[in-house]
Amino acid sequence: MKKITSIFAVGICLFAVACAKAEPKASTITRSEIAAAQLINANDDLGHIAVYFEEIDLKTKAYATTYRGCMPLVKDVDLTAPYTQTIRAGFKQGFANVEFVSAPMSTQEMKEKNIQAQIQLKKPTVVIEYRVKENFLMTDFKAFATLKGTLFVNNQTGALQQKILSITKGDEVNGTFIPDCDRELAPLIENAATEAIKQFALKNISTSKDIIRIQNSQK
Repeated sequence: MKKITSIFAVGICLFAVACAKAEPKASTITRSEIAAAQLINANDDLGHIAVYFEEIDLKTKAYATTYRGCMPLVKDVDLTAPYTQTIRAGFKQGFANVEFVSAPMSTQEMKEKNIQAQIQLKKPTVVIEYRVKENFLMTDFKAFATLKGTLFVNNQTGALQQKILSITKGDEVNGTFIPDCDRELAPLIENAATEAIKQFALKNISTSKDIIRIQNSQK
């Protein structure tokens, strides 16, 4: 019965009205935001920095934790482009001399190219979920997005540090009367994912800078 209901809902979406779609956006990260997020603040010139992050596909689905109140459609969400764009633009803001490399570099290659530190970002895991709660005639909607990934930073001496970083962001709307689940949830999922991407990128940038400063002090 649930399968028939889902097929019917998709049919209505395709032939009657346009489906609301969650489309996360790339964000601009400012130098002041990066500075505020750092634990260690000092001279911002950290030398020539290389950044490598894996080719990624961050297409995922938003899952319901409850169906109370309505039967929303399954949400397809693609974070690939906004994540990539935000990471690239953010690291360019965070470091005065940075280049993106297509493969991790050995310490010998770093010395030859005069690269003081190398930052590697592994593909993050993404979880997006939403909740629908009925309160008599009104309905509450919530959406959450979580990104979790591993950051590696090494320098020419071979010193290597890694951090597992995680960010969860959410958005909600309460007290909706006679709700259209698809219309209500799409912007919440989009907002939550957009903010999670920005804050995850910001955390990677600021943490990288803190680690590099610590490594430089230990040379």
